[in-house]
Amino acid sequence: VHWELVEHDPSKAIFRFEEPTTGLRVTKRYALDAELPPAGADEREFRDATANGYQLKLTFTVENLKAEPQPVQYTLRGPVGVPLE
Repeated sequence: VHWELVEHDPSKAIFRFEEPTTGLRVTKRYALDAELPPAGADEREFRDATANGYQLKLTFTVENLKAEPQPVQYTLRGPVGVPLE
């Protein structure tokens, strides 16, 4: 599947795929939000050493581009081919 990069900047990327046979448009929006450190905390230490440093958010949207309703099923499989450490 070839995903089109629709929009991006240092904090987000939006990808889209349109399937002409089914008439479905799938959009994935990734956003990287930096959490602010508490007052007086070292910013680099906060981001590098705590789980609160960054939050990666994914918004997944499926749009039906045809006039008639159609069923959609989505399965999230997790990391594939990533070695466990």
